[in-house]
Amino acid sequence: MERAVLEGAGAIGVASLLPGGPLHGKLEGKKVVTILSGGNIDSSTLGRIIDRGLAADRRLLRFQLHVPDRPGTLGEIAKLIGSTGANIKDLYHERTWERGPINMLTVVCSVELGGPEHEAALKEALVLHKYRIAWPE
Repeated sequence: MERAVLEGAGAIGVASLLPGGPLHGKLEGKKVVTILSGGNIDSSTLGRIIDRGLAADRRLLRFQLHVPDRPGTLGEIAKLIGSTGANIKDLYHERTWERGPINMLTVVCSVELGGPEHEAALKEALVLHKYRIAWPE
């Protein structure tokens, strides 16, 4: 089995064999079987776990753009992001609490990416379009 979804208690057997576990090293050279059980996890929790994993791998990324507040700007941004093959997971814009010039707004984008090369291609496309970007470290 390559991947399994377990609740914490369902992985105790495996945990006991890992470094720091009470059986670590004591069964070396022996055939060992442990039971994996308890896939009792609600879907919203599982979704948050997956999102955090994607974010840690930079396959889910959130960034900000500071752009002119004019008709069509959000459409242009969505089209540009889509043209790179990135999938927009969430996008919202902020006018009211924007601290810059009155004719500017902040757009916060969360996108799904294929990996580091995809991230670099998206950033390059946004820079070439001359958007002011706040990119995560």
